[in-house]
Amino acid sequence: MLGGLTRYAAMTLVSRPEIRTAKDLMGGVIGLQRPGDAYEKNARSALQHLKLNPDKDVKFLYLGTNEAMWIALDARKVAATMVSPPATLFARKAGMNFLVNLSDLKIEYQGSTFASRRSLMKNYPNLTLRTARAMVRGIHFFKTRREDTYKILAKFLGTSDAEALDESWHYGADIPAKPFAVESAVQAVINHLAEGDAKFAKTKPADFIESGPLAELDRSGYIDRLYAGQDTKAR
Repeated sequence: MLGGLTRYAAMTLVSRPEIRTAKDLMGGVIGLQRPGDAYEKNARSALQHLKLNPDKDVKFLYLGTNEAMWIALDARKVAATMVSPPATLFARKAGMNFLVNLSDLKIEYQGSTFASRRSLMKNYPNLTLRTARAMVRGIHFFKTRREDTYKILAKFLGTSDAEALDESWHYGADIPAKPFAVESAVQAVINHLAEGDAKFAKTKPADFIESGPLAELDRSGYIDRLYAGQDTKAR
């Protein structure tokens, strides 16, 4: 991992309009992607926050994709599902209930990262440094060139809905300007993986993190100079 973009779990457990409380969710079906993935891990955390037992109080239905999860919720095939922007906007407009926003709970779980093979980093150190620099510049672009970023999001997300783009931008603008992977957050992922395969319990965060190129950029003052005099969200 050259860098990490998200340190905390950030999905939201949303339910059908008639399901307003944990008690209402009892016995219901939760739509997810695949067994044991990050969606299920997030759903379990949300359910435990509601004082529900994920293995006894609800059932999981694995649907394969985000789109299928939303369709199933909208069609009343499932009682609840996990969403993130811009789907949170669509859920709000459809009158769904937001039962748990994991962002509020600050549950560490290393999300999206920039990663490569150590052999490539060793053989091409200049390329690795340039990649880390491009990552930093991309984050700076996202934070400081909002209208241009909306155009890119519109293409990537396949929507020109201004509210959806705004929701997505605010969701992503919390990416730190200095996107170091966090050992405790990576450890949370290792713990999750170890639940399904004991071999992961033998590993440690340092086995997966290579912060050298990003640290070199930081020491040089490059990142601070990018943001000099600018007031950006979650710098």
